[in-house]
Amino acid sequence: MTKKLTTILLLVFTISIFGTMNIESSERIPYKRLDPLAVSTFRADRVVYQQIEQDVTPYYDDSFASLLIIRDSKMYFFEDGYDDRIQEMKRYQGARASGYMIPDLWPNKISGKLNHVIVTDRRLISLRGFDSDAIESRFGQEYRDTRDKLIKKHTEVFYGLLTRPHEIEMAVVRRPIPRKFMDDEPIRYFSSVTVKTFNGRVYYAEDTTGDGVTNTFTVTEPDGFNWGFKSGPNVICIINNTQEDIKEMIGTLVFDAQNGTEAFWEKAKKEFIPSDQMDNFIDDLYGVSEARPRRGE
Repeated sequence: MTKKLTTILLLVFTISIFGTMNIESSERIPYKRLDPLAVSTFRADRVVYQQIEQDVTPYYDDSFASLLIIRDSKMYFFEDGYDDRIQEMKRYQGARASGYMIPDLWPNKISGKLNHVIVTDRRLISLRGFDSDAIESRFGQEYRDTRDKLIKKHTEVFYGLLTRPHEIEMAVVRRPIPRKFMDDEPIRYFSSVTVKTFNGRVYYAEDTTGDGVTNTFTVTEPDGFNWGFKSGPNVICIINNTQEDIKEMIGTLVFDAQNGTEAFWEKAKKEFIPSDQMDNFIDDLYGVSEARPRRGE
């Protein structure tokens, strides 16, 4: 009886830990995989980039990048790290039935090389391809150029907003990351920066591991564009980035927002009161008027 009770408690404890971890991770930045056939509208031009590298559950793809371009009611959708969900689940079921070790359900990781494309006219598919070499040779460079222009544009806007604090709402979070017992390593800090403009656009950047490198960056427009319930950030959604080319574009966002860029420091220095004016400034501010004569004098 005692052994059975211990087993039950251990099971409940394990489920509670993993359940909390998954819920916290998904609730902090909820997202749904980008689906061009489920978008709320194809009538407005738009560019959306989604990149996820997050192992939440074995049944959900943990590494993929998607780019959606909508122009003149035509949609161009590209994926890097695409896995056929139906085929992978069949492979899983076959391995489980045979008693073999459960395989990685999502073998295709982000590689920098496209392996899935969909082209539509409105919601009618006119082209769908899975031949990585064919897709890469025709669209690979255009995909990377468009992705980079989108990300760089919004990082520029992010930095620009930091120089105009009167135009934004800003929140900075910095908290220690829990360490193992008796861990002598230096304390690392989780850090995040949220910037909201007056028109409702929200920028969010995060250093999850405390190594000084931003690995999560999202941009959300308040215009209602989505591809389902809780589809997440609808312009840029990069979560747990490990790609070097993306790191070059977003890697310093949190650090710079908290500590200032070289340009910010130079601006502050330039606007500081010159030394030759400081004496007059203090005299004007705290000067003492001529003393009044004492009584009887």
